[in-house]
Amino acid sequence: VTVDEEGKTRVRERYVIAAPVAGHARRIEFKVGNAVAAGQTVAFIEPARAASLDPRSRAQAEAGLAAARAALQAASENVRVAAAETSLAEHELARTESLRQAQFISQAALDQARARFQASQATKQAAAYRVQVARHEVEAARAALIQTSALAAGAQGETLRVTAPVAGHVLNVPHESEGAVQAGQALLEI
Repeated sequence: VTVDEEGKTRVRERYVIAAPVAGHARRIEFKVGNAVAAGQTVAFIEPARAASLDPRSRAQAEAGLAAARAALQAASENVRVAAAETSLAEHELARTESLRQAQFISQAALDQARARFQASQATKQAAAYRVQVARHEVEAARAALIQTSALAAGAQGETLRVTAPVAGHVLNVPHESEGAVQAGQALLEI
């Protein structure tokens, strides 16, 4: 004996599991109706796949690294120039102060010497900051070149595991196939 009747199922709480970061999601193996435990890994997201470096792109990346290194060297030389100017301004200030004590120059000339010394100190500090910025740019260019080369060669990046917040059943799998995902994109609904 069978009974055929229509009925309604009500889902008390629906959870949409979304990608926390942009990247490349592996294929989701869950099917509609599968049970999921709380804390179970439901998806894996790898870093976004890098575009393969053709010879021209690789040459551009290497040129970017060389340019960043040259900018670092230029910034380092600017620090040396600023240090020399600061030293000169300091000696000039000392001479001006001694001449002012002997009443050979005006107070305005002493104030100008102090201002030049303070400006040279600020220039020296700014040059030191430019060196730090240039170092970071070199590191960024080097990291981009290394990571792109490694991923293009088939190396695996750090993989993020996406887990289920609660136990339940899979209701929908909007992103089943492997591919690129954006942060906040729905992966699974339980």
